[in-house]
Amino acid sequence: MLIGTLPTLTSDSSLSLAEKMVSHPLISAVRYNTGGDSPFKPIDILTRVKQLTDKYGKVLYIDLEGRQLRVAHWTPFEAGSITLNRDFEIVPPARVHIRNAGWFNLVAADSAKRKIYVENGPKFGPGQYYFGESQSVHIVGDSFNVRGYLGGLDSEYIKASIKLGLNHFMLSFVECANDINEFYRFFSGRRGFNQLVVLKIESREGLKFIQKKTLGSNEKLMAARDDLLISFGDNPTGIFKALQMIINADSDAILASRIMHGIQDSGEIAMGDISDLILMSQIGYKNFMFSDGLAKHFGQAIKSWQEILPLLRKEG
Repeated sequence: MLIGTLPTLTSDSSLSLAEKMVSHPLISAVRYNTGGDSPFKPIDILTRVKQLTDKYGKVLYIDLEGRQLRVAHWTPFEAGSITLNRDFEIVPPARVHIRNAGWFNLVAADSAKRKIYVENGPKFGPGQYYFGESQSVHIVGDSFNVRGYLGGLDSEYIKASIKLGLNHFMLSFVECANDINEFYRFFSGRRGFNQLVVLKIESREGLKFIQKKTLGSNEKLMAARDDLLISFGDNPTGIFKALQMIINADSDAILASRIMHGIQDSGEIAMGDISDLILMSQIGYKNFMFSDGLAKHFGQAIKSWQEILPLLRKEG
């Protein structure tokens, strides 16, 4: 099965691209990432996307932010501090990875102001470098915790989904039973009957959780490899064992992130992309999901997928 990630809806052109993806015969389902910045309300976005998925008979997954950390507002690198989007608790030192910027040492924090202080990061070229609003952040440390689970517009998207009769969800950064329960409280009396819920494993805490959790009949796992890789810090090779652990815990687990990364970066598929998909297929993955970055390269991505598909291990 292949799941496509739709573009963030901001205009008629993004809706046209969404229809191109939804209508493609190799796409079995689509995901809408609620973390994207859109001028439309959640109910309006989901109404438009649902019209497309209903038209072409495809499944729509609503991907909630969960405890996803992001930069709260534009900040110059020279400031040495970053305000985050969530309440948190931390005891420095720790390491912090900022998407498209790299690794930094987290040397101090002011939790009341949602602020972290960083140093010893990458060297940037001439000119002012800014951390961008909504840029994703991943903190690796022994004493770090995000307060609460659901964030951003999650509650609004859940309520809109209920109103529209949508019942397929993805939960980001799941790390404990309370995370799932915070989601299920919106479905009092209907838990496990109407929802299909994908638990996205994106951290080492998430890996610890699935070792002791029994999946419900309406739950499945996702190996969200981008943040999961970051969570291993200076030991990136540890991700391979983690990917094996996830597929062993759920034979129907979905593999996501860093799929055909060469297309996303340069518009061309790389040998490593082909080898990666074949290897993931050989260790048991048969369900895959295109990332947000492939939405703008959908034509090339789906063409490459069609060429690679015969090389992947057939189910059974």
